[in-house]
Amino acid sequence: MDNNKVKEAKVVVEKKTNGFAIAGFVISLISSCFCCGALNFLGIIFSIVGINKAKEIDGEGKGLAIAGLVIGIVFLVIYVLWVLIFGGLMFLEGISE
Repeated sequence: MDNNKVKEAKVVVEKKTNGFAIAGFVISLISSCFCCGALNFLGIIFSIVGINKAKEIDGEGKGLAIAGLVIGIVFLVIYVLWVLIFGGLMFLEGISE
């Protein structure tokens, strides 16, 4: 018998995924394409939850969550400005008549 044989052990490590980070990024991206302000809030909320969850699972998905948060905030600001500008123009046009 050969006692010098080395036994191989396979270690399977499951990577945890951060569903909230993925959801926040996708929702923010979709809302930026279709310019829908209501979806921006969901994207921001999911991204914040994804950042907090990334702390629990060794940073998995933190980059996606941050990207979703930035996209959501930027397009929410653009949407709010758009509503204020065009709403103000419509209001001023209504006054002038």
